[in-house]
Amino acid sequence: MRRLGKWRSAFLACAWLAFLGATAPNGIAILYAKGPFAYHYEAGANMALPRVRSQRSWYSVWLMLVSDRGVEPLGFLQGGLIRWSGDGYALSAFVAFRKPGGALVFRDLGKIHSGPHRLRLVGLGNEVRFQVDGKTLYTFTRERYMPRGSKAYLQVGAEVKAPYDRAVGTVWGLRIRRDDQRRAHLWDPACIRYDRGLHFVRVQDRFVAAGYFSARLPSGFIGCREFAKP
Repeated sequence: MRRLGKWRSAFLACAWLAFLGATAPNGIAILYAKGPFAYHYEAGANMALPRVRSQRSWYSVWLMLVSDRGVEPLGFLQGGLIRWSGDGYALSAFVAFRKPGGALVFRDLGKIHSGPHRLRLVGLGNEVRFQVDGKTLYTFTRERYMPRGSKAYLQVGAEVKAPYDRAVGTVWGLRIRRDDQRRAHLWDPACIRYDRGLHFVRVQDRFVAAGYFSARLPSGFIGCREFAKP
Protein backbone atom coordinates (compact mmCIF):
# COMPACT_ATOMS: atom_id res chain seq x y z
CA MET A 1 0.00 0.00 0.00
CA ARG A 2 1.33 3.42 -0.96
CA ARG A 3 2.33 5.86 1.72
CA LEU A 4 -0.27 8.49 2.61
CA GLY A 5 0.43 11.93 1.12
CA LYS A 6 -0.35 15.20 2.88
CA TRP A 7 -3.94 15.30 1.68
CA ARG A 8 -4.61 11.75 2.77
CA SER A 9 -3.07 12.40 6.16
CA ALA A 10 -5.33 15.43 6.60
CA PHE A 11 -8.37 13.44 5.54
CA LEU A 12 -7.48 10.61 7.91
CA ALA A 13 -7.24 13.01 10.83
CA CYS A 14 -10.49 14.78 9.95
CA ALA A 15 -12.59 11.75 9.10
CA TRP A 16 -11.42 9.54 11.92
CA LEU A 17 -11.41 12.12 14.69
CA ALA A 18 -14.76 13.48 13.49
CA PHE A 19 -16.53 10.32 14.57
CA LEU A 20 -14.36 8.35 16.93
CA GLY A 21 -11.95 10.66 18.68
CA ALA A 22 -8.25 10.10 19.27
CA THR A 23 -8.66 7.19 21.67
CA ALA A 24 -11.60 5.38 20.09
CA PRO A 25 -12.45 2.12 21.85
CA ASN A 26 -14.56 0.82 18.96
CA GLY A 27 -13.41 -0.81 15.73
CA ILE A 28 -15.01 0.16 12.42
CA ALA A 29 -14.54 -0.87 8.79
CA ILE A 30 -15.81 2.00 6.59
CA LEU A 31 -16.74 2.75 2.98
CA TYR A 32 -16.65 6.48 2.11
CA ALA A 33 -18.32 8.70 -0.49
CA LYS A 34 -17.68 12.38 -1.08
CA GLY A 35 -20.66 14.75 -1.43
CA PRO A 36 -22.16 17.18 -2.01
CA PHE A 37 -24.88 15.95 0.36
CA ALA A 38 -26.40 19.24 1.50
CA TYR A 39 -29.84 19.93 0.00
CA HIS A 40 -31.47 17.15 -2.05
CA TYR A 41 -29.75 13.77 -1.85
CA GLU A 42 -30.04 10.18 -0.73
CA ALA A 43 -27.88 7.22 0.22
CA GLY A 44 -29.14 3.66 0.45
CA ALA A 45 -27.95 0.10 0.88
CA ASN A 46 -29.21 -3.38 1.61
CA MET A 47 -27.80 -4.58 4.90
CA ALA A 48 -27.78 -7.88 6.77
CA LEU A 49 -26.48 -8.39 10.32
CA PRO A 50 -26.58 -12.05 11.40
CA ARG A 51 -26.43 -13.22 15.01
CA VAL A 52 -22.96 -14.28 16.16
CA ARG A 53 -23.15 -15.84 19.61
CA SER A 54 -19.44 -15.54 20.29
CA GLN A 55 -19.62 -11.72 20.32
CA ARG A 56 -18.84 -10.15 23.69
CA SER A 57 -20.66 -6.85 23.12
CA TRP A 58 -22.81 -4.93 20.64
CA TYR A 59 -22.11 -4.78 16.90
CA SER A 60 -23.77 -2.89 14.06
CA VAL A 61 -23.92 -1.81 10.41
CA TRP A 62 -25.01 1.68 9.42
CA LEU A 63 -25.17 4.74 7.16
CA MET A 64 -23.82 8.06 8.45
CA LEU A 65 -23.42 11.67 7.30
CA VAL A 66 -20.52 13.54 8.92
CA SER A 67 -20.11 17.32 8.86
CA ASP A 68 -16.98 18.73 7.22
CA ARG A 69 -16.72 21.69 9.59
CA GLY A 70 -17.72 23.02 12.99
CA VAL A 71 -16.63 22.66 16.60
CA GLU A 72 -14.85 19.38 17.33
CA PRO A 73 -15.93 16.73 17.85
CA LEU A 74 -17.77 17.27 14.57
CA GLY A 75 -21.49 16.69 14.21
CA PHE A 76 -23.00 13.64 12.54
CA LEU A 77 -26.26 11.77 12.05
CA GLN A 78 -26.51 8.01 11.65
CA GLY A 79 -29.02 5.22 11.16
CA GLY A 80 -28.46 1.49 11.10
CA LEU A 81 -28.99 -2.03 12.40
CA ILE A 82 -27.63 -3.25 15.72
CA ARG A 83 -27.54 -6.30 17.97
CA TRP A 84 -27.00 -5.49 21.64
CA SER A 85 -27.79 -6.80 25.10
CA GLY A 86 -30.57 -4.25 25.66
CA ASP A 87 -32.68 -6.14 23.09
CA GLY A 88 -31.32 -9.60 23.89
CA TYR A 89 -29.19 -9.40 20.74
CA ALA A 90 -32.31 -9.46 18.55
CA LEU A 91 -31.95 -7.29 15.46
CA SER A 92 -32.96 -3.67 16.07
CA ALA A 93 -32.98 -0.43 14.12
CA PHE A 94 -31.24 2.55 15.72
CA VAL A 95 -30.17 6.13 15.22
CA ALA A 96 -27.25 8.00 16.74
CA PHE A 97 -26.28 11.64 16.46
CA ARG A 98 -24.04 14.33 17.84
CA LYS A 99 -24.21 18.10 17.75
CA PRO A 100 -20.87 19.83 17.02
CA GLY A 101 -18.86 19.77 20.23
CA GLY A 102 -21.51 17.71 21.99
CA ALA A 103 -21.99 14.19 23.26
CA LEU A 104 -23.09 11.18 21.25
CA VAL A 105 -26.77 10.22 21.62
CA PHE A 106 -28.05 6.70 20.83
CA ARG A 107 -31.71 5.76 20.35
CA ASP A 108 -33.02 2.24 19.89
CA LEU A 109 -35.96 2.32 17.45
CA GLY A 110 -37.18 -1.19 18.22
CA LYS A 111 -36.77 -4.77 17.09
CA ILE A 112 -37.20 -5.76 13.44
CA HIS A 113 -37.16 -9.12 11.69
CA SER A 114 -33.76 -10.77 11.43
CA GLY A 115 -33.42 -10.85 7.63
CA PRO A 116 -31.87 -8.23 5.33
CA HIS A 117 -33.28 -4.71 5.17
CA ARG A 118 -33.06 -1.70 2.87
CA LEU A 119 -31.69 1.36 4.72
CA ARG A 120 -31.75 4.92 3.38
CA LEU A 121 -30.85 8.44 4.46
CA VAL A 122 -32.90 10.91 2.42
CA GLY A 123 -32.12 14.63 2.56
CA LEU A 124 -34.81 17.20 1.76
CA GLY A 125 -33.59 20.66 2.68
CA ASN A 126 -33.20 20.85 6.44
CA GLU A 127 -34.81 17.44 6.93
CA VAL A 128 -33.01 14.09 6.82
CA ARG A 129 -35.14 10.93 6.98
CA PHE A 130 -33.84 7.57 8.12
CA GLN A 131 -35.84 4.86 6.36
CA VAL A 132 -35.94 1.09 6.77
CA ASP A 133 -37.70 -0.87 4.02
CA GLY A 134 -39.29 2.33 2.73
CA LYS A 135 -40.72 3.41 6.09
CA THR A 136 -39.43 6.54 7.82
CA LEU A 137 -38.42 5.59 11.36
CA TYR A 138 -36.72 8.84 12.36
CA THR A 139 -36.41 12.39 11.03
CA PHE A 140 -33.37 14.56 11.80
CA THR A 141 -33.23 18.35 11.64
CA ARG A 142 -29.97 18.74 9.74
CA GLU A 143 -28.88 22.12 11.15
CA ARG A 144 -28.81 20.70 14.69
CA TYR A 145 -25.90 18.48 13.72
CA MET A 146 -24.27 20.28 10.79
CA PRO A 147 -23.56 24.02 10.68
CA ARG A 148 -25.51 25.93 8.06
CA GLY A 149 -23.61 25.93 4.77
CA SER A 150 -21.41 22.99 5.74
CA LYS A 151 -20.92 20.03 3.46
CA ALA A 152 -21.02 16.40 4.50
CA TYR A 153 -19.53 13.13 3.42
CA LEU A 154 -21.05 9.66 3.66
CA GLN A 155 -19.81 6.68 5.64
CA VAL A 156 -21.11 3.12 5.47
CA GLY A 157 -19.73 1.12 8.36
CA ALA A 158 -19.54 -2.20 10.17
CA GLU A 159 -18.69 -1.66 13.84
CA VAL A 160 -17.90 -3.76 16.91
CA LYS A 161 -17.36 -2.73 20.51
CA ALA A 162 -15.38 -5.43 22.30
CA PRO A 163 -11.77 -6.46 21.60
CA TYR A 164 -11.54 -9.72 19.64
CA ASP A 165 -15.14 -9.53 18.45
CA ARG A 166 -15.81 -10.33 14.79
CA ALA A 167 -16.67 -7.78 12.13
CA VAL A 168 -20.17 -8.75 11.03
CA GLY A 169 -22.51 -7.61 8.29
CA THR A 170 -23.00 -7.61 4.54
CA VAL A 171 -23.72 -4.51 2.46
CA TRP A 172 -24.90 -4.45 -1.15
CA GLY A 173 -27.07 -2.52 -3.58
CA LEU A 174 -25.26 0.71 -2.69
CA ARG A 175 -26.92 3.72 -4.32
CA ILE A 176 -26.42 7.46 -3.87
CA ARG A 177 -27.78 10.68 -5.29
CA ARG A 178 -25.74 13.81 -4.67
CA ASP A 179 -27.17 17.34 -4.75
CA ASP A 180 -26.17 17.83 -8.38
CA GLN A 181 -27.65 14.53 -9.63
CA ARG A 182 -31.24 13.91 -10.74
CA ARG A 183 -31.45 10.21 -9.88
CA ALA A 184 -29.86 7.74 -7.52
CA HIS A 185 -27.23 5.53 -9.13
CA LEU A 186 -25.15 2.54 -8.19
CA TRP A 187 -22.10 3.47 -6.15
CA ASP A 188 -18.85 1.54 -6.20
CA PRO A 189 -16.78 2.74 -3.20
CA ALA A 190 -13.29 3.92 -4.06
CA CYS A 191 -12.35 4.95 -0.52
CA ILE A 192 -12.18 2.25 2.13
CA ARG A 193 -10.87 2.18 5.69
CA TYR A 194 -9.50 -0.87 7.43
CA ASP A 195 -9.23 -0.58 11.19
CA ARG A 196 -7.32 -2.70 13.71
CA GLY A 197 -8.16 -6.04 12.18
CA LEU A 198 -11.54 -5.10 10.69
CA HIS A 199 -12.08 -4.67 6.95
CA PHE A 200 -14.57 -5.09 4.13
CA VAL A 201 -14.05 -7.89 1.60
CA ARG A 202 -15.57 -7.45 -1.84
CA VAL A 203 -17.44 -10.62 -2.86
CA GLN A 204 -18.85 -10.02 -6.36
CA ASP A 205 -21.31 -7.13 -5.88
CA ARG A 206 -21.29 -7.27 -2.07
CA PHE A 207 -19.08 -5.93 0.70
CA VAL A 208 -18.71 -8.39 3.57
CA ALA A 209 -17.31 -7.24 6.93
CA ALA A 210 -14.49 -9.49 8.12
CA GLY A 211 -11.71 -9.78 10.68
CA TYR A 212 -11.38 -9.54 14.46
CA PHE A 213 -10.90 -6.30 16.38
CA SER A 214 -7.52 -5.88 18.05
CA ALA A 215 -6.07 -2.56 19.20
CA ARG A 216 -2.57 -3.86 18.39
CA LEU A 217 -3.25 -3.99 14.64
CA PRO A 218 -2.84 -1.03 12.22
CA SER A 219 -5.47 1.18 10.59
CA GLY A 220 -5.38 2.89 7.23
CA PHE A 221 -7.06 3.82 3.94
CA ILE A 222 -7.26 2.22 0.52
CA GLY A 223 -7.95 4.48 -2.45
CA CYS A 224 -9.64 7.76 -1.44
CA ARG A 225 -8.40 9.74 -4.45
CA GLU A 226 -11.81 11.40 -4.76
CA PHE A 227 -11.15 13.22 -1.48
CA ALA A 228 -8.09 14.86 -3.05
CA LYS A 229 -10.37 16.88 -5.34
CA PRO A 230 -11.62 20.26 -4.13
